[in-house]
Amino acid sequence: MKSKVILIVGALLIALAIGLIYFFNLTPSSSKLAVNSIDEKGIFIGDGKSGLESASDEAKEFASTVKALNQGWDNIDLGNSYDNAGQYEKAATAYKKAYDADPGNRIFSGRKLIETYEKLSRYDEAITVVDEILKNEQLVDYGIEKYTNIRNRLLAARNQTTAQSNT
Repeated sequence: MKSKVILIVGALLIALAIGLIYFFNLTPSSSKLAVNSIDEKGIFIGDGKSGLESASDEAKEFASTVKALNQGWDNIDLGNSYDNAGQYEKAATAYKKAYDADPGNRIFSGRKLIETYEKLSRYDEAITVVDEILKNEQLVDYGIEKYTNIRNRLLAARNQTTAQSNT
């Protein structure tokens, strides 16, 4: 019974895909532009007849955004590896690169950076990141509350460390 349901669902999905292709006229056409190559200088498009032409500004911006996103996640993965190995300075460097590279993911990479700065007792740097996120990112009420609580915890830890070093 289960295999019949899977076959029926699969057939429906294929039929839907074929219908969408014809409905939106997504079939290849010699008059449509296609990506001919992607290299370090950007994306190039062409009609297959006249050679390569530079991509539109939107395509270049998209390629730049994808590159930043990939760099961000690569650095988060690297930071996670260093963090798991207890190499917090290297983790902080990787998380900072992710934070700087991908503005669209600053809430997550910033959180990882804040946690690592806290492990290193670099409270002022952690508070700076919290303040940037609270000021520049669009947070829902829960996020604002959460980052405010993190900021208060960091301030308390900084004050305690300062008090201990003064005695």
